[in-house]
Amino acid sequence: MTVPEHIRRWEYALTAALAELQFPAALEVRLMFGGAGFYVDGRIFAAWFGRGSVALKLSEDEGQALIASGGRASEGARLYIELPETALNDPAQLSVWVGKSVRYVRSLPSKRRSSKNKTKAQAESS
Repeated sequence: MTVPEHIRRWEYALTAALAELQFPAALEVRLMFGGAGFYVDGRIFAAWFGRGSVALKLSEDEGQALIASGGRASEGARLYIELPETALNDPAQLSVWVGKSVRYVRSLPSKRRSSKNKTKAQAESS
């Protein structure tokens, strides 16, 4: 499947922000539901919902700070705040917010797989 140009531009910008922050993690992009999820360490930290700008997963306090700086609350995704479109062309601004988002998602507890999602090998080793 071909990645749409809009998503590709954000992929490059987010990769550059992670490099600037010297985070030892690779960015993974997953296309879904007409948009895309951006992952670090298997955890989603940013999403594009098919319109507008990329939204970052942030704590409530950081989310309010981004809104005060020109971001917008995402419809239907409470913890995701859309970056101002200018962030794509402002690497310093983008790096600050990407850093806050990645640190936030890394601070969250890992999601445990439910027993119905265990593979046969995992179930046998239990």
